[in-house]
Amino acid sequence: MKYSDMMIEKWFEENKEPNIQQFENYNETYVKLWIDPWFGMNGENPPQSYFNGILDCYSQLYKNWKNYFANKEIICDLQVWLFEKNYRKIELVAAKIDQPLSQRNNYFRTCPEKRVFPKNQFRSDEFDPDKFDWKLFFDTDEKHEKLDALNKGDIESLLADGYKEELVNGERSFWKVLDHVWVGRII
Repeated sequence: MKYSDMMIEKWFEENKEPNIQQFENYNETYVKLWIDPWFGMNGENPPQSYFNGILDCYSQLYKNWKNYFANKEIICDLQVWLFEKNYRKIELVAAKIDQPLSQRNNYFRTCPEKRVFPKNQFRSDEFDPDKFDWKLFFDTDEKHEKLDALNKGDIESLLADGYKEELVNGERSFWKVLDHVWVGRII
């Protein structure tokens, strides 16, 4: 067995069940692709063959987590996040909700584009994208004038770099699209 295969298996075993303590304390829990060497790399995605194996693991984790929450009678919004460009940012998220079938959609900015989910990009032996309802969002970098202590020069640089400006609750905010993210929930 290759080292990277062993790392994927170890990561899977460590995340077979959700971190319920984190869920209770923060109203959510998640698992990211914490597998070397991809977790620490800047900009490089895993080779497609490894990513397909990772998708298989996420498919099984989704099923495990769904069963775990159902057996404990805990309602949550279970989501998988797939990023079009940056595969390394894939996540499985369980968010606490008040009503069954509610959705928590405050993680990303809504994308107004009407596009079809890229099935061929995200298909593996175990991961069947047709079993999910997919919604497209923007993954953004966000800066806030007061929170980030932005000065006039910082703001000019952000605007020159393509950031959009908006006023939120009386504070100037700036954001730029980094990627498109597909949020999926099993149908």
